[in-house]
Amino acid sequence: MAGPLYGAASQGAYEFLVAVERGGASQAINDVLQWHNSLPGFGHSIHDESDPRFEPLWELVRPLLSEERGRLFLEVLERAAAHGLAPPNCDLALAALSWGTGMPPDAGRTIFTVARIAGWTAH
Repeated sequence: MAGPLYGAASQGAYEFLVAVERGGASQAINDVLQWHNSLPGFGHSIHDESDPRFEPLWELVRPLLSEERGRLFLEVLERAAAHGLAPPNCDLALAALSWGTGMPPDAGRTIFTVARIAGWTAH
């Protein structure tokens, strides 16, 4: 649960959202894309089209964000799509929840872990 591509991935997305808030969406996206082919919280190794968990999570998170943070988040989604990048994943939604409500940067990992344990238990 602590790996950067699984479990702890929302922390990288959280840090990306902090960079967006600090310098704007365009600058943060360009800074990441200068060194990487994708953005934290975008794309998924199994879900090629889109991560089906993103939309339901985003609908729950969206009302919790301030107007400014909501606007910044939507701008990130628009600019990422304009760059032709992979769609957002659940880690981005968890990062938005943590970032937008003042939780610590690693809160998304805890939420992901609790959800994963519930899934494992169900199986």
